[in-house]
Amino acid sequence: MRPPTDIALQGPPPPVKRRGCFSNISFGRKIMKESLSAIINRIQDKLIPEIQDFIEECKKRIDPTSPDSCFDCIDIVRGIIDSGALSRQVNAYLLTMMDGGSRESFVSDGTMLLYFQGGFSVTVTKIQRRPAHIYLHPTHLLGSSIGRNTIRLHRYNVDPIPDNHVFSPEHRVIKTQCVDLERGDVFMRNGHHECLDYEAVDGKPALLFRLISTNVGALEWAFDRDSGRPWNVMAVNPVSSKLCSVMNVLAALGSSTSVEPLDALTNHPDHFVRWKALQTIAEISPETAASIIGRFEDDPHPHVRAAARKTIENMKVA
Repeated sequence: MRPPTDIALQGPPPPVKRRGCFSNISFGRKIMKESLSAIINRIQDKLIPEIQDFIEECKKRIDPTSPDSCFDCIDIVRGIIDSGALSRQVNAYLLTMMDGGSRESFVSDGTMLLYFQGGFSVTVTKIQRRPAHIYLHPTHLLGSSIGRNTIRLHRYNVDPIPDNHVFSPEHRVIKTQCVDLERGDVFMRNGHHECLDYEAVDGKPALLFRLISTNVGALEWAFDRDSGRPWNVMAVNPVSSKLCSVMNVLAALGSSTSVEPLDALTNHPDHFVRWKALQTIAEISPETAASIIGRFEDDPHPHVRAAARKTIENMKVA
């Protein structure tokens, strides 16, 4: 049986990078440079009383272990938007920055963070044009248009509804709605199967309020706009994503000393990390990969099992 030198070309593709609740890259970099607790404390110190009361009420209603509980906040979301408190909050941020706080971490290009802890986050985001792909974010969402300019919302369903811990190329997005949102219009997104696209009508930048739940799945999907088929998946767990990145480096280095730690990763809880570990071992030491691939025939993940069995069949034919 020939060693599986082509394992790296088979099996479920691993997520390649992390995206979280915030699509703004520069904002993510700011969070990485400073401790989360320090950022949270700084943000809370700058919240006006009305926003503080809103956050406290959200804390009472949202169970961090139950992402669906964020939908229980729809009435207070309507209330905070109708109250005009968001404008007053932005005024307060502006005054803080004028007073020497220009490097505060709660403001980034296109995104303003109001809260990020305890099972949910609250942001105000600028909307202008649709992204290159259609995204299934693995979070629930309560949102609203809050500015003078109209937001056009495009809603899609993923068919069939995915197991959002498992990548499969069989899924596709189907458009179900296109609606214009005026100031104060509130909407929801189910993070298990709904994708939302936003664009500013007439090209005039618009503002979106978002209350975002904790993750309901392990993967964020990107779908091709033309075909509606999956284009890529991204891990929302940064550690797992970084493990895959490190394994790419080990594969390029090609040292036999890496086989032992890689073998330990074949028992990792995330299926794509397990398979990536085997792929990397195959690139460094095909003989070792051939000796351990049999373990994957009984892997708990169906795609890993199928990929392993197919690879073993190909090895027998060769």
